[in-house]
This record gives sequence, C-alpha cells and structure tokens, in this order.
Amino acid sequence: MSRPLLVCALLAAASAGALAQGIPSDEKGFTRYIAERLGRAMPELVFKPAGPLGVEAAGADGKAAGRLGVDRVWQFCTRNYERCTEAVDEYVGGISEILREQTSPIAASKIRLVVRPEDDVVQARRQMAEGKAELLARPLVPGLWVVPVVDSPRSMRMVVKQDLAALRLDEEALFELGRRNLREQLKPLADVAHVPRPGEIGRLGEDDYESSRLLLHTEWAELAERMKHQLVVMVPASNLLLYGEASNAQAVEGLRALGREAARGSQRPLSLTLLRWTVAGWEIVAP
Repeated sequence: MSRPLLVCALLAAASAGALAQGIPSDEKGFTRYIAERLGRAMPELVFKPAGPLGVEAAGADGKAAGRLGVDRVWQFCTRNYERCTEAVDEYVGGISEILREQTSPIAASKIRLVVRPEDDVVQARRQMAEGKAELLARPLVPGLWVVPVVDSPRSMRMVVKQDLAALRLDEEALFELGRRNLREQLKPLADVAHVPRPGEIGRLGEDDYESSRLLLHTEWAELAERMKHQLVVMVPASNLLLYGEASNAQAVEGLRALGREAARGSQRPLSLTLLRWTVAGWEIVAP
C-alpha cells in the first residue's frame, strides 16, 4: 500500500473507532457529547458547550459553577481512540466528583489559608467578578497574598464573600479559622525545622501547605531567635519552604539557586521572593 493510502486508511480507522464507541470524532460533536455525559452524571447542574473544547457548568438558578476544558481528553482520544471510552468515563467521573465537592455546603473544618502570587489573585478576581462573586484575599507582602480556600480530597477552591453567610462567620473570623485549621494540620515547626549549619539550607516539603507556614508568623520566633534574627525563607512552590541564614552569603546564594531550580521543576511554582523574619512581620530581602 502506498504511503498516502496508508495514512488515509489509518485516519479512517481512527475515525471509525471513535464512531463505533458512540463518541463523535469532531471537536464540536465531542464537546457536545462531553456536556451531555456530564449532564447525565450531575442532573443538578446544567452543562453547555462553550467555544472550542470548552464546557460551561451552571446551577439550576443560572449561577456559574465553572468553565471546564476538555482539550486534554480530546487530544488523548485522537491519539488513542481504542481507549477513548475509558478516558471519557474517567474524565466525567473525576469532574463530577470535583464539582460536587465545590458545590456542596462548606464545612468549617475544610477552611485553610494559602499563599498565592498577586497575578493569580488578580486573575481570580476578574473571573469571579463575571459570576458576581467577590474573592476574599489579604496582602502578605508586595507580590504575595493570603487567600482562604476550601480544601477537599480532589479539589481546592477559593472562598468568596458570599460563603460567609453559609459559614456564619465574618471576614476576620474566617481568616482566623483558616489559620487555626492550618496550625492543626501541619506538624509543629519546632519538630521539623532545625538551626541550619553554616552554609546549609533548611528544607520543609512534606505537606502541600508548607508554603502556608509563612502565615504562622509567631511559630518562627524561636528559630529566628536561635539564628540571631538572621532567618530568611523562600516559598518557590506551594509544597516547599526553604530557609537559611541571612548573614551567610553562601547560604543565601545557594537558597536562591535552589529556589529557582525548584520553581522550574514544580507544577505549582509560587514565588522566588526572599523574606526575612522580623518581630513585626516578614520583610522582603532585596536581590
């Protein structure tokens, strides 16, 4: 068989395979199919195709529940049509579980505080404003913000002002609740952080909320005292906190280099800002 005929035969086989599974082989039809499958899995929500390979979810009252991308599962199906049904089933099941977590009543025990870069906060506020929601966030230092989130087994979503009524809290109590839950989840700092040897870089990376240790400011006081108030830290990823001695140039240089490497290799890079502990709060260390 000539090469052009072979290519045509392969394309025809791929298309026929997708159609045999009852899954459309074109982007528009595929997106509509996914929306219909999600609608059957979650009849309490309404799903509609939204542009190429996008699906919008909304409640029965029309309130937006999020925009879902189906481009990855589509790309997988075009390359692995014989496993497309399995991939679609997994996608629909996973998304349904996440949406149920995000739309279910909020439990106070699930509130946490996280650190997020300013760009993320600006983008989230813009997106939430379209759905008439108001993000709750407070500045930590220039470029970094404190954000309350609802932590669920498969997802995490930011808390909005409209959630306060369901939680029966005001904004101040919400942030204090998130800090208290965070403190209960993480191991005590004194148990995991030691005074680094000269030139050594301390590393905390056992928990997804390691970067949020910045928000437990008073817990750092003892370590800072033992380091003669020369404690500096960096959170290059949400699940990684690095620390060292500000008066040791070699340690600071190594910390910055390790932070850059960690951020490049992370799926959730956070910040390369170097912060110094002071009694009043964290201060940015100039490059």
